[in-house]
Amino acid sequence: SSEHQHDVVPFPAELTGYVIGQRGNGIQSLSRHSNARVWVDTNFKTHFNRKWAYLHAQGTPDQVDGADANL
Repeated sequence: SSEHQHDVVPFPAELTGYVIGQRGNGIQSLSRHSNARVWVDTNFKTHFNRKWAYLHAQGTPDQVDGADANL
């Protein structure tokens, strides 16, 4: 399908550095492997007594699924 979708995946805020990676390598790798537009929202929210960051993936359903699966 050529329709674009936008998915948001929460992850523990303390893993933000790991997800983004050194010099952005982690997030760039996710984007490169999935061909989705990928970014991290570091406007942390607290839910269930834990701080969360959010990975955003935008693209075709297959691209977004690929980004989510590789997180």
